[in-house]
Amino acid sequence: MARPKADVAAMRERLLAAAEDIMRRDPLARLSVSDVAARVGMGQSNVYRYIRSRQHLAELLAQRWFEDLERGVASAVTDASSPREKIIAWVMETMTRKIALHDRDPELFAAYLQLAGEHADIVAGHVERLRSLVRPSVEALVGQAASGTALHLLEDATAQFRVPHVIILARERVTPQRAKVVLDAIWLAFAAMAARDQPAS
Repeated sequence: MARPKADVAAMRERLLAAAEDIMRRDPLARLSVSDVAARVGMGQSNVYRYIRSRQHLAELLAQRWFEDLERGVASAVTDASSPREKIIAWVMETMTRKIALHDRDPELFAAYLQLAGEHADIVAGHVERLRSLVRPSVEALVGQAASGTALHLLEDATAQFRVPHVIILARERVTPQRAKVVLDAIWLAFAAMAARDQPAS
């Protein structure tokens, strides 16, 4: 008989918590299912009932790490009233949540960056989900023709406030005040792009 979903979820949570503890203690270690099994005192074959492979372990850890952040950013963007306010919410909420993750547990934050470096596909999915939240607002401000360039500009200009590696390198400079200065410059660039996209009269 299959295990109840609640039991599977509870066991996976226990295993993922053990994996995070291993990562925190040794951020450079190459995490494996056997390490997790040893940490919780289970046989590796038993752990495979809940975690199929090292790739699956990484995917579950990434989901656990990214889920709250993505949900929070999506909620902030949805609640904002205008395209400009939605972009501000996208930058500020991402920054606030990533700073909170870093400041609460710098060792685990660094360990997740190490894990992310080994699984570019997982990170790419996370980045695209965040990008999809702001793409319509960018297009609304600059027009469809310029939206791709404008989105890249927004991502590049605000990287210091959103990209974990950069946050670690310049944590003291990652502030709402500095983000606002950058966004003010972006509005000028967006206005110029929108003007170029207008048909000649």
